[in-house]
Amino acid sequence: MKKNLILEICKMLDLKVGEEFKIEEYDDDKRFFFTDDGDLNFYYNDAKSNLIVVAQPTIIAEIVCGRVEIVKLPWRPHYGEHFWTFTNPCCSKTNRWECRILTWNGEVNDFARYKSGWVFKTRKEAEAALPKVAKEMGVKFYIEKK
Repeated sequence: MKKNLILEICKMLDLKVGEEFKIEEYDDDKRFFFTDDGDLNFYYNDAKSNLIVVAQPTIIAEIVCGRVEIVKLPWRPHYGEHFWTFTNPCCSKTNRWECRILTWNGEVNDFARYKSGWVFKTRKEAEAALPKVAKEMGVKFYIEKK
């Protein structure tokens, strides 16, 4: 039987093809992901622009047999992808934060927001998190009525 089972394996592992994850027992700087063609790849240092390497087939066996633990990572946009976060509009005379859509450029501000947990895939997720963050930061906030 010649059939690519990677989609089924990803589904069983609660992963999507291309979704990045860590493996608990491996180097913390490695980010692993499955490809459509069935490879398990990895790269180092939080940057897909770095060298991407095909992992040893034995790692897939270790995952499938439950010998190693997959660690899911929070979603992070790729270069040029949109994300939602909080900002204080520069033209605003009030010091209130609101949700804004930005583009991930891999800049220091992007990574700082990500490390703070302030990068969201949807507006709804950002709006749900804003009241708590605003309270922690001691700032006012505004959520646009739909």
